[in-house]
Amino acid sequence: MGAGHQISATELSELQRTRRETTRAGSTSEDRLRAILESCTEGYWDYDFVTAEAHVSTQFLDLLGYASDEVTLSVDSWMALIHPDDLPATLEAYQAHVTGQSKDYHVEHRLQTNAGEWYWVLNRGRIIERDAKGAPARMVGTYTDITERKRVEAAVQQRNRELALLNQVIQGLTSTLELDEVLALVLEELRHLLEVTASSIWLIEEGTRDLLCLQATGPHLAIVRNWRVPAGTGLVGWVVQHDQSLIVADAQQDTRHYAELDRNTGLAVRSVVGVPLRSRRGVIGVIQALDEHPDRFQANIVHLVELLATAAASAIENAQLFQETRRRADRLAVLTQISAAINQPLELNAVVQAAVREVTRALHISQTGLALFDLARQHLIIVADVPASGSPPVSGVEIPVEGNASMQYLLDTGLPLAIEDAQHDPRTASIHELMRQRRVQSILIVPLVVRGEVIGTFGCDSVDGPHRFSQEDIDLTLTVANLIAVRIEQARLFEAERDQRRLAEALHDSAAVLNQTLHFDEVLDRVLDTMDRVAPHDVASIMLIDDRGVARMVRTRGYAERGLDNIARELRLRVEEIPVLHALSQFGQSVVISDTVTDPRWLRLPPLAWERSYAGAPIRVKGRVIGFLQVTSAAPQAFTWAQAKQLQAFADQAAIAIENARLYDQVQHYADELEQRVAERTHELSAAYERLKASDQVKDQFVSRVSHELRTPIANIQLYLNLLDRGKPEKHADYMQTLRQEAVRLNKMIEDLLDISHLDMGKTEFHFAPTDVNRLVATLVLERRSEALDRGLTLQQALQAKLPPVHADLTLAMQALSNLLSNALNFTPVGGTITCITASCSYANREWVTITVKDTGLGIAADELPHLGERFYRGRAARNYRAPGTGLGLAIGKEIIDRHGGRLTIDSEVGQGASFTIWLRPL
Repeated sequence: MGAGHQISATELSELQRTRRETTRAGSTSEDRLRAILESCTEGYWDYDFVTAEAHVSTQFLDLLGYASDEVTLSVDSWMALIHPDDLPATLEAYQAHVTGQSKDYHVEHRLQTNAGEWYWVLNRGRIIERDAKGAPARMVGTYTDITERKRVEAAVQQRNRELALLNQVIQGLTSTLELDEVLALVLEELRHLLEVTASSIWLIEEGTRDLLCLQATGPHLAIVRNWRVPAGTGLVGWVVQHDQSLIVADAQQDTRHYAELDRNTGLAVRSVVGVPLRSRRGVIGVIQALDEHPDRFQANIVHLVELLATAAASAIENAQLFQETRRRADRLAVLTQISAAINQPLELNAVVQAAVREVTRALHISQTGLALFDLARQHLIIVADVPASGSPPVSGVEIPVEGNASMQYLLDTGLPLAIEDAQHDPRTASIHELMRQRRVQSILIVPLVVRGEVIGTFGCDSVDGPHRFSQEDIDLTLTVANLIAVRIEQARLFEAERDQRRLAEALHDSAAVLNQTLHFDEVLDRVLDTMDRVAPHDVASIMLIDDRGVARMVRTRGYAERGLDNIARELRLRVEEIPVLHALSQFGQSVVISDTVTDPRWLRLPPLAWERSYAGAPIRVKGRVIGFLQVTSAAPQAFTWAQAKQLQAFADQAAIAIENARLYDQVQHYADELEQRVAERTHELSAAYERLKASDQVKDQFVSRVSHELRTPIANIQLYLNLLDRGKPEKHADYMQTLRQEAVRLNKMIEDLLDISHLDMGKTEFHFAPTDVNRLVATLVLERRSEALDRGLTLQQALQAKLPPVHADLTLAMQALSNLLSNALNFTPVGGTITCITASCSYANREWVTITVKDTGLGIAADELPHLGERFYRGRAARNYRAPGTGLGLAIGKEIIDRHGGRLTIDSEVGQGASFTIWLRPL
C-alpha cells in the first residue's frame, strides 16, 4: 500500500482468503500476512474471539503515542480510550456487525492519546472467521486518522453557524427600530454563539463622553444595566479611546480592567473580547463579551464580533434616529396636550393642578410639584403636587427662601437646575428633610418666569434611583414651565380683575350696612355677616387686643354650630406669644396659612384641630393694631393671597366702623358712668356708715375677749394670794412660784395686746432696710438654743448660702420669727428637734426668700389650720397640754409679715410636726 492508501473491501477479502490459506500453511504464512499489514500507513487491529488475543500495528500505537508495552491488548482497555460521548455509537455499530445486521463494522469516533489529546479515527472492520456454530472467531480492521478532516468540517460548520447568526441578526435588526429590542437581540445572539457568561453594549453619552451600559445579558443584569463608566476607564474605555478591538485572556491580570464592576456584581471576569461600534459619526460605543474562565477567545473570533458590531452599530444608529424622531413627535404631542389642559376656563388652582398632573403623565416623571412665591417672597408655597406612590402629599407646604441655595441659584440666574444626587448636594441642604420624606433621588427645578421675574418653580423628581436629566429633558420641561407660567399670569390677571370687582361691590355694600348703626355689638355682628363675600369659610371671628396685649374673641360665626362657642369665647391669647398673631401685629399685613398641620406659626389647640387653613388681617386704627379679622376652614389651602388682600381692605373698613362704634360707646359709657358714680357715691356713704357700725361691734368684741382672757390670770392671782394667808406654810414657796408665773403671763398678754393694738392703729413704725436673712436666723437660734436645751430639745439651723438680702424691719422680723420659734418650743415633746431653714424659690412668677421653722411636735389637725392666726385662738393641743401662750403671738407675727408685703404659710399633719414659713421679697 502506498502512503495514505486505505484498504478497500476487495483487498480486505483477499487478506481474509490469504489468512485461511496461510492458516493451513502454518505460522510462516501468518507472519507474512502481518508483515503485509504492518506495511500499511493505516493502523490495523486483529482480534481473536476464541483466545481473546488482540494485535495492533505499530503505526496505530505511534498515532496514539503509546509504546507496545504501555497498552494492555484487551477489548476493555481499548474501549477505555474511546471518548465517552462516542462510546454508545461505537458499541451499537460493533453489535450490529457481530449479530449479522451489517455487512461491515464502520464507525467514526475519538480516541485519547497518551498525552491526553483526542484524535478522530475512522474504525472499519469485518469478521473473517466463525466457528461451526456461526459464532465469530476472528475479526480484523483498520484505524484511519481523520482528525484534520474533522477539524475542517468543524470549521465549516462554525462558519456556517456564524453566517446563519449574522443573517439572523441582520434580519432581526431590520425588523425593529426599538433600541432596547435591537440591543437585546444582538447580545442574546452573541452570548449564544460564543457560549459566554455575559455580554453587554455600552454607548457613549453625549456631553460627558461617559460610557453607559444600555443593555446586557447574563447574571446581575439589573446591576449592570445603566452602569456608568467615566471616559477612558476600564477595558471598554480603552476600546473607545483607541478605536481598536481587544482580546484579554485574563482580565484579573490586566491593569486596564475596571474591578469595580466585579465587586458590585460578584463576578470574577477573566476572558474579555471588546469591539468598537462604529457609525458614520465615528465610534459610538462598545460591544463586549465576558466569561469567568480564562483564555476563552481566539483571535479568529474578533472578525465575527466585528461583523456583528458593524450590523449592530448601523441598527443602533437607525434606532436612535427613530427614537429622536418619535421623541420630537411625542414632545409636540405633550406640548399640545399640556397647552389644551392649561387653557381650560378654570380657576387658577384647578389650572395649575391639571397642568402638573398632565406633565407628570406625559413626561413619565415619578413625581412633580409646582410652587409659587408668597406676597413677601419669603416663602415658596407648593400649590400643586403629584406625589409618587408611597410619598406624602406636600400641597400647602411652605419652603423658606432664605438659606435655600438652590432657590437662590434660580433667582440669580433664571436658569434650570438639575441635581443628580439631591440627597447629598449642598445646594439642597435646606430641604433635605422634605426630599427624604418624598424619597427624592434626583431633581430638576425649572423657574417659572413672567416678564423677566421668577414667580415660582416647577420641580420634577426621580424616586426610583439616581437619574441624570438630559438636555432634552431640561429643554422640554422648561418649555412646559413657560406655558404654565403664562397661563398662571393670565389666570392671576383675570382673578385679580374679578376679585377687585367683587371686593368693590362687597365694600360698597358693607359700608352701607356698617353706617346704619353706631352700636358696637351691632357693628361687630354686621362685619361678620358680610365676610362670606370676601372669603368663603367655615368659621370667622373678630379678636380685639386689651391694654395688656391679650387678644380675645369678641364675635364669632360658626363655632356655636360645632359646640365650640364657650371655648372660643373664653379663649385668651397673649399676642406676643402666638406667632401668627405676633406677625399680624408686628408687620400690619395679612397672613395666610395654607395648612395648619405643617405651619409652625399655628397654635394647635385640640378642640380646634379640625381647622386646616387660615387667613387673617390686622384691624388698624391710626397706625395701631387693635385686633384681628380672621377666617378658618376645615380644608387645607382654602384661602389665597388675593383673598387675604381683600380681607385686609375689608378689615380697614371694619376698623373705621369699630372705632366709630367705640367712640359712640365711650360717650354713652361716660354718661352712664356719671350716673353710676352718683349711685356709687351714695352707696359708698351708706357702706361707710355700716363700716362704722361694724367697727364698733369689732371693738366691743375685742374688749369682751380681752376681758375674758384677763379674767383667768387675775382670778388665779387672787386665789393664790388667799392661799398665802390661809394655806399651809410649807406650800408658800409653791404658791409664790405660781403667782410669779401668772404675773409673767399677765404681763406677756398685756404686751401682746399693746403690740396688736399699735399694729391696728398704725402706731408701729417700720424701719425697712436691706436685711441678711441668714444672719437674722443665726442670731435668733444662738439666743434661744439654751432655752431649747433646758426643755430637752434640739434647736438647729440649715442656711442656704448666698441668699439675696430682703427689704425688712430687722427688729419686727426678729419678733415675728421669735413668736414662731416659741410656738415650736411649746408644742414639741422632749427629745424632739426644731430646725430653722432658709431658702430661695419661685412662686406666682416671683422670686422669694423663705424662713421655715420646722418641728417634730404634736402637729395640727386639718380643721384647725384655717383658724391659726386668729386672735386669742388656741388649738386643742394647747388646751390639752396646757402649753403657755396668749393666742396672740401667731396673729402678731402674721400681721408683721403682711406689712412686709410677704406671706405666712403653715403645713402640718397630726403627729407629723408642723412647718411655719415666712415668705419675704428679695431686693
